Amino acid sequence: MKKILCVLLAVLVSASVFGKGGSDGSSSGASGGKIVVTFAGTEAATTGQSRMMQEVADKLNASGRFQADVQVNGALGSNTDDLVTQAKTGVPLVVPSDPGRLASQFNIPDLNILMAPYVLTDIKALDKLPDTALFKEWQAKLEA
Repeated sequence: MKKILCVLLAVLVSASVFGKGGSDGSSSGASGGKIVVTFAGTEAATTGQSRMMQEVADKLNASGRFQADVQVNGALGSNTDDLVTQAKTGVPLVVPSDPGRLASQFNIPDLNILMAPYVLTDIKALDKLPDTALFKEWQAKLEA
């Protein structure tokens, strides 16, 4: 469940970057019009998190619309907070992070509730979360 939340929140943080492309709203010319994105992590390449990022990048690249790269082992920074800060400032990064870290960095205390493993008795309940008003409020704050 935690990895699903991490990926979901990382994608939300990066959604505005994907939508904007370059600073003028276009994609990078060096990428042949593809959306350039880098997955950045602090864990070793053999961990589940790093393998998951590589799998997602491979699928994005296979679509033909993306030029996705994966940087692990802290190649772009050994501190997840620093990587999330880079993404917040517009660097096209997807950074796996937990709700607690995002709650702190984006000043959204209520987001911490997702760190409580006893809240959900069925992981399928997460399917409904993006449709709630509260989630949409969090999403707007994460994308601001």
